[in-house]
Amino acid sequence: MIEAAVDKIVDGLAPLLPGLLDLQARAEALGVFLADRELLQCPDCGLMEDVTAHGILITYRGEPPGEDTGLRFKPLVAEDRFRCPSCSAEVEAPPDADDDLDEMASTDGRGEKVVRVDAAARFGQQR
Repeated sequence: MIEAAVDKIVDGLAPLLPGLLDLQARAEALGVFLADRELLQCPDCGLMEDVTAHGILITYRGEPPGEDTGLRFKPLVAEDRFRCPSCSAEVEAPPDADDDLDEMASTDGRGEKVVRVDAAARFGQQR
């Protein structure tokens, strides 16, 4: 019964998904940090990511808040791996801090399992 209700909700959201993915891609192109991963820091040269109060991703060296270098880590084919734009080192993204929250939120407080649906994966959409 719960699965049928979830299916109905997801089916209602399906037409909105392409627009949402397009909006997400446009925001990312403008430099908005989507919070879809943890911030990076190069262990070799010390280049670090941060997010401004306006949600814009920046990189800097030294003490925060640093001046934006304009450099951006480049995603590699391997998941959670990035290339440092300064020294070319391969940087692994730290584990997602939300993973623990997801595990804690797997029940609704009454012991009932909460169903999570990744609509993009379900409908074969990718960013």
